Amino acid sequence: MKFSPLHFSFLFVVLLFSTTLFAQQPAWTDYAKRNSMYPPSEYLVGFVSGENPQDEDPGKLMEKYESMARDKVVQSIQVSIESNNAMNISNVNGKSEEEFLSKSVSFSKANINGLRTGRYYDRKKKLVYAIAHVNIKQLISYYRNLLSNNLDELNQKLREGKSFVQMDDKENALRSFYEGMPLLSEIDEAQMLLIALNKKEYVDLYSKRVREARLELNEEINKLQQSTELSLSETAYFVAYGLYIQLKDFDGVIVMDAFTYENTGLNSAFSRRWNDELSDALLKAGLNNVRNFSEAMANVSEVGGNYWIEGTALRIHARVLQDGELLAV
Repeated sequence: MKFSPLHFSFLFVVLLFSTTLFAQQPAWTDYAKRNSMYPPSEYLVGFVSGENPQDEDPGKLMEKYESMARDKVVQSIQVSIESNNAMNISNVNGKSEEEFLSKSVSFSKANINGLRTGRYYDRKKKLVYAIAHVNIKQLISYYRNLLSNNLDELNQKLREGKSFVQMDDKENALRSFYEGMPLLSEIDEAQMLLIALNKKEYVDLYSKRVREARLELNEEINKLQQSTELSLSETAYFVAYGLYIQLKDFDGVIVMDAFTYENTGLNSAFSRRWNDELSDALLKAGLNNVRNFSEAMANVSEVGGNYWIEGTALRIHARVLQDGELLAV
């Protein structure tokens, strides 16, 4: 009998799933053995188990329990963060570094580096088990290196951006400064994790340099955005890149809606020129699925907004909506 590649692929999937169901029960399902394999002093561990009285699909049930085990590890970090915050007295202008980080960093969907998972289904007893674990020492080493490396890269972005400013290349200057923002977010996350893992001394080692880089980055971006010498194309790029930063993972279609004067709902020759500039700028910034409104399809996001005169300045408000929900502004 001849088997097609499709038959072999299906057979492989069946065998793999069967191995998961009928494998020998792992030692970590036992409390004492689990503590021996992953001692709390060396590992962060999330463990969950439960019955399957409704005869749910074992594969889907194991996936759900595996996700719950991951969440328990994240929750243990969050509890540690809250405990550290409660113990630390405010020390700078009534606000500690830990307080700032706890408000600016969220671990609800954290991707913990080095996190390993396991799952098992006892078919006879209809019991499901799942575990997630990460080595604390390795986690500390990873995030300490991330903090150091990202700080070096952030300072490089600052030097790069300021060199573009000196060349009067505002678009590339803004791009360099904006590319520093994700690095700063990762630095904040690394600091918070190190604090949660009782390694605040590593955070203290870099905290002054991080504060200085954060302040300098914000100042450079503000100076560019508040410049009174921007051309219309430079202004469009600034707006476009700001939207791109918020939408860079968006893979749908973006259509251009009219920018109107104040709240009148009326557009103008300027509206049409601005739309052309912004459409080109969005493509240049990295949003490749930009379409004219006449080319719109179903399930799209709309870029629109309004503009007004304020003294000698032209103010433009841009927003991206999908089904009435604000995605970016």
